[in-house]
Amino acid sequence: MFEENIDERWNSRLDDARKLVAAQIVESVKTKWGTAVALEAATGICQTEISRIRHGKFDRFSLERLVRLLWIVDPDVEVELELKVVPKADG
Repeated sequence: MFEENIDERWNSRLDDARKLVAAQIVESVKTKWGTAVALEAATGICQTEISRIRHGKFDRFSLERLVRLLWIVDPDVEVELELKVVPKADG
């Protein structure tokens, strides 16, 4: 039961982080490239990938992959993630 709760919280926070990075990818494509077609021509990132991200279909994307895509789409953007290590409570 306890481990299920931890997994649930972890997955929820991971999903939140992926959504934030994906939203920035979509915004950067719009402001820096105009269209996914222009982005693909310049970087080779498939329009289908951008479409999936735009439509919230992240299940194929790890957080790391999204961050790497963002770096390619907009190298001027900084991504800062916070990781906290909290000791397990005894008992």
